[in-house]
Amino acid sequence: MSNLKKTLHNMVDNLPEDKLLLVKEFLDDLFKAYNEDKTWLEADLGELPPYEWESNKPSK
Repeated sequence: MSNLKKTLHNMVDNLPEDKLLLVKEFLDDLFKAYNEDKTWLEADLGELPPYEWESNKPSK
């Protein structure tokens, strides 16, 4: 196990019991946000209709 993982495990092990649920909820939200971002990035955007670019130019 890497040093970072060991440190994180020690930190969680040393948390008071009443804070464990709070940390779990935070991590659940963090993982949910990560997975939503990952899903969006991996989405197939090729199914969108083509965009009609306007030929309007700024007035002089």
